[in-house]
Amino acid sequence: MRRGFSVVEVMVSCAIFSGLLMLLFLAYRMGASAWKKGDTETELLQNVQLAVDKISRPLEASCAESVTTFSDPTRVAVSFLSPVDTAGNLAVQTGTIRPDWQRYEVFYFDRVEHALFQRTLDLLPLSPQHQSPGPIELFVSPTGAHPLSFYCTDGRPIARHLTDFTVSLVGSVLTFEVECQMKRYGTDRMESQRLRSVTHLRN
Repeated sequence: MRRGFSVVEVMVSCAIFSGLLMLLFLAYRMGASAWKKGDTETELLQNVQLAVDKISRPLEASCAESVTTFSDPTRVAVSFLSPVDTAGNLAVQTGTIRPDWQRYEVFYFDRVEHALFQRTLDLLPLSPQHQSPGPIELFVSPTGAHPLSFYCTDGRPIARHLTDFTVSLVGSVLTFEVECQMKRYGTDRMESQRLRSVTHLRN
């Protein structure tokens, strides 16, 4: 005659089964958390890398004489001349290898909107800055000459979710840092990424 399971055997079996379920649940939670963290960090890294690349590429062709920096409680900005023309080519003065400066690039970080913006100011055909680089304060717009803070409007956004942007010029070395912060997907936990770029400008 076959006998059934005893109460003790049933309780032991339930305890083992519950333990296995708990282990599976914990493994799932750890895996999901790692996936969410990795996904958020990847997006953050792409965001700050985009901001750094947008500034670094034109900056590498610029010169220290044309750089202006600005900071106040709501904005941080940097401007410099670029010799790249509208076709994306490096413009040079006729008969020389010296740059023919084409425009001022203005990058400014809005602390309220947590975004980095870019604005381009084309030089007039007879502007002396084509051959003699200088800071943006020498740029003559249709409304006259203005400080860098005047041009920190009407830019196009190039990076969002930024929490900090710093820039400094020491001699011919320009250093800037970009920090981005976002909530991890599905949680209130914050993740952040920070990149630093150092550019040695021509004199």
